Amino acid sequence: MAEALGLDFGTTNTVMALADSERATHSVRFSSPAGESDSMRTALSFMKDRNLGAGALKVEAGQAAIRAFIDNPGDCRFLQSIKTFAASALFQGTLIHARRFQFEDLMEVFLKRLEAYAGDGWPSGAKRIVAGRRCISPRKPRSELAITATMRR
Repeated sequence: MAEALGLDFGTTNTVMALADSERATHSVRFSSPAGESDSMRTALSFMKDRNLGAGALKVEAGQAAIRAFIDNPGDCRFLQSIKTFAASALFQGTLIHARRFQFEDLMEVFLKRLEAYAGDGWPSGAKRIVAGRRCISPRKPRSELAITATMRR
């Protein structure tokens, strides 16, 4: 079981790392239709999928979202750098194939796709979650830029 989960939800890329009780760390690996990676582009694609039923959307994240958009430009709604929506008080939501999504909905969809792509490697039971943003200097990390939270279940 992981002692801590580090989440870097970046504008361009998202990375998750686990630390065990011996302080050994490793990145969470993702296997999507676009291949395997230990980082994920912070992007989503939404397509209607008749095979899933009326109104159901097929969602991809990361490089798979980019590939879905390239392969289906007229049918695919593509969102990248979704982190920037959280910073804007003007963002009240977006319509995607006639369904309204708030930022929280987009974040939930993104994390659920990452969970699916991680499979058995998805972190469960971590005692702490550390979410932060990039430090200005790697030699002098600014601890006040990191946010630490305890998982609630």
